[in-house]
Amino acid sequence: MKTCRICGCYSEDHVATCPYCGVHFPAPVPVSSPAEPIPEIPPKDPEVVKQNRMRVAGFVLSLMGAQMWFCTPLQVLALLLSVFTPKADSCKGLRTAAIIISSITVFFSLCIWILFIVFFDFIAEDLSAGMMMYY
Repeated sequence: MKTCRICGCYSEDHVATCPYCGVHFPAPVPVSSPAEPIPEIPPKDPEVVKQNRMRVAGFVLSLMGAQMWFCTPLQVLALLLSVFTPKADSCKGLRTAAIIISSITVFFSLCIWILFIVFFDFIAEDLSAGMMMYY
């Protein structure tokens, strides 16, 4: 049985118009076959997940080390995490970026530490020489 959308009266299935108000019924919608099942996503290899986490950790630590110039152990840890993760297809851009950022920050951090030590060594010599003049 069809129901008219205008007057609400019922009519037979084979009728094309409503016998009471004359409105045309829409064409019947063909019933399609059920949708194809969604293929299951294979579970990820735990080793690949672990490597990806190490790459992300190396990248994040390299960014943190770039913000903290005097935190050389953090930068070295980021460099080690990035270098010693095996190469794979996924997240290899993070690995490369972390190696580059960590290498640059380790270099500049070591330069700053060397300048810091040399500068304070000169200040300590000047202070000790200045103190000797008063004795």
